Amino acid sequence: MNYPGQLKLNKIKKYLSGAFRFAAEHLFFTFIALIFIAVFFSIVVFYEYGVLPRKAEIDLGIGVIKFKENTYQKILQEWQGRQERFEAAKTREYPDLFR
Repeated sequence: MNYPGQLKLNKIKKYLSGAFRFAAEHLFFTFIALIFIAVFFSIVVFYEYGVLPRKAEIDLGIGVIKFKENTYQKILQEWQGRQERFEAAKTREYPDLFR
């Protein structure tokens, strides 16, 4: 019993078998063709990742950076408070727990 998909599969198998047989019989030309295919793909990859990025204009999309003085002052106050607490912790004497 033949199924509709089986006929296409048999044709594909027959075609691939013939193509592989041709490639095996003409090994030198197959090798040259594979070399050309590899060179073509390497040129495409080089162009895509080496040449095109250099041609594109760099647009950062960032305008002038504005310095926020009030935010900076808040951060400085926080740092000064932490520094004071750190200095106070150095001078404080803790009881010896093992006596």
